[in-house]
Amino acid sequence: MLESLKEEGSSASAIQKGSHKIARRANYMAVVQLRKNAELEVVYLETSRPNFTQDKRLRDHKKLICFSKDSIDTTRNILKLKKIFNQSLKRQNLTIFTINIMGDVIELYAIRKESSIYKYCLIEEATILLHMTSPSAIYPLIHTLITLRTAIACTIHKILYSSDSGDSEHSSMFNQAYSDLLVKLSASLINEAWIHLISWKRNLLSEIEASEINPIVELFLKYEVIRYQKKLMHIEIQTNNTTRLETLKHDHEEENNRQIMNELKVFRQHLLNYNKRTFKKFMQDIEKEYREWVIANKRLQCKVEDLKMQVWKAEKELASIKSDSSH
Repeated sequence: MLESLKEEGSSASAIQKGSHKIARRANYMAVVQLRKNAELEVVYLETSRPNFTQDKRLRDHKKLICFSKDSIDTTRNILKLKKIFNQSLKRQNLTIFTINIMGDVIELYAIRKESSIYKYCLIEEATILLHMTSPSAIYPLIHTLITLRTAIACTIHKILYSSDSGDSEHSSMFNQAYSDLLVKLSASLINEAWIHLISWKRNLLSEIEASEINPIVELFLKYEVIRYQKKLMHIEIQTNNTTRLETLKHDHEEENNRQIMNELKVFRQHLLNYNKRTFKKFMQDIEKEYREWVIANKRLQCKVEDLKMQVWKAEKELASIKSDSSH
């Protein structure tokens, strides 16, 4: 679910600053609800007057960048979002979009975090028409808006449905004394175990405590190993398959990827069909209105020419009358 908010303080900014009272306010922003009570700010918009200055433009850019960085950082700070973005692939798919409107120009930017580096780039730029000149003149603006909508939809889809069972970045976070236990777990289970230990409400551990030799960590890893081994035995009995676990994992990943690609193809087709239904009639109406303007303008030009001809004839007759009266 996507919700638009106007002139409200950013929750992501409030978390970074520690208070809603001093949080930055965006002219507009869009918030998506990924799960229950798990909201993420994905779009920010700033506007300027037609007589804007370059200083105002730079200030808006810096403000939008700060908004985006704060939103990305909330995926590490809020427990509900941490559970969603506990896989590196989901974090890599996370993109925040910003819109900077300066007079009659709209700029669409995207920011994402890769290898601890924030990358901010321009996606689209278009002119907001104040007067209709031709139907084709509005195409760049429509294309920019459709690009934004499609990019948001694809980003949310990837976050919700992508999987990354090969994420093993947290295996190195545990103490090497537990390497015998860790080697018996898959990378995804190691990742889940780490997230569980540092976010467990009953006995919350800090990252430093979880990375040291700790009886709580050892007991939990042993429990996970036993549970995982029982699961493997159950799979082997059910399938009567003696292939290695890595092959099963690989097949499972391929099936997941195939399903995701099929869903994405259907989703893209729905978007294309919706665009055709939505904008085909819209563009036909614009072209029809433009043709009516052209026809009306030609009629007015004909009337003006007729009036000019009548004035010319009247002037000619008046000159003839004056000439006859002088004789």
